[in-house]
Amino acid sequence: MFQTHTHTPVNLRGNRISKTHPEIGVLLSCARTNMDADTAHQFKELLRQDINWDHLLNVAHSHGVLPLLYWTLKHHGSEAVPKTIFDQLQNYFLNNARFNLTLTGELLRILNLFDHDGIPAIPFKGPILAHSGYGNIALREFVDLDLLIRKKDFLKVKEMLLAEGYFPIFKLNPHQERAFIRTQPEYHFQHKENGFQIEILWEFAPRAFSFRLNLEHLWERRECVSLSGKEILTLCPEDLLLILCVHGFKHGWSCLEWVCDIAEWVRSHKEKGINWDQLMGQAARLGCDKTLLLGLSLAIDLLGAVVPDDVLKKVKADLTVKSLAAKVVKQMFPDGDSSFGLLGRSLFRPNLEMSLFYLKLIKPLRKRVRYFYDLTIVPTHLEYGLIKLSPSFFFLYFLIRPLRLIGKYGIGALMR
Repeated sequence: MFQTHTHTPVNLRGNRISKTHPEIGVLLSCARTNMDADTAHQFKELLRQDINWDHLLNVAHSHGVLPLLYWTLKHHGSEAVPKTIFDQLQNYFLNNARFNLTLTGELLRILNLFDHDGIPAIPFKGPILAHSGYGNIALREFVDLDLLIRKKDFLKVKEMLLAEGYFPIFKLNPHQERAFIRTQPEYHFQHKENGFQIEILWEFAPRAFSFRLNLEHLWERRECVSLSGKEILTLCPEDLLLILCVHGFKHGWSCLEWVCDIAEWVRSHKEKGINWDQLMGQAARLGCDKTLLLGLSLAIDLLGAVVPDDVLKKVKADLTVKSLAAKVVKQMFPDGDSSFGLLGRSLFRPNLEMSLFYLKLIKPLRKRVRYFYDLTIVPTHLEYGLIKLSPSFFFLYFLIRPLRLIGKYGIGALMR
């Protein structure tokens, strides 16, 4: 059994990167909802340095943590912030809060429609994560709504969303759409008037990631949360934490916000508790234990997340995870580069470096081959959008995919 006592958090604020760029130290100190005494002291010291505030705002924006930056500065260091900078942060925070409230209302409306049509759906991330993880819906940025459905209900869901003014973001004809749904885990919609986006999922990752949760068990483990006075069934804490780690890895951990999600989820469930035995066992069975450990490692080292000692020992003892975490931090904050962290967030941009590392984690060999095949051969909406082929020639999409990747990355990178 995992021990329930905690450890002293380790973080990267004092390392040479933070010394070179005090903005990183400020960013990491602010990217949390609670600041302990030691962090507060270090934070005050950082604010006495020569901070490039415009640069800090740009980096915080690229990493999706401007609301947290404002919130922390307001409560712990507003006197050190130039008024023009503070006013920008405040305006952004208020606009984000209004948008989040509006999108939360849309989530509740859509869930009511799902209930009326008898379509089971599980909302997660977005308003649910902001409310249950951060404790304040205004402290997290989100641009869409994530809903898990059963794959057999997709056409019914699509019909309902079309009737509500949403349209598919992917421009696919019926034949392409059927082929896409067979191999991909999600479909995206956008409202034609207000621009709201909804991400409909029936899996949490492409087949290439070898991540196959038992979805029926997941539905059985749902827990009830209250959102704006409405009781909603969502993922249990263990399932969502694992999914957050897979999500961050899937997108190459290019955004600090995804690390914040893990740190805040762990913090917010400190009292209620996370069943760490269940979580670690499930991750091992699914073959994504290192993916989980990597997400926890980043949350511990960057943001001082507190986990049980036995979990911490597993994180620190895994040399592969340690190596990956160092590369992620370097990617987030390139040492000596004045544009650190400005990587942007592109939902469908493959992260080749992380994909190559993930390839090393997969065992046995047949799964590794399948991962490489799905990553480089199986077409996505990007290939379907390049050219319209008749169903008889759909096999050509499996040739277009590697050719497009070669054009983007080069043959050497693809075959490395």
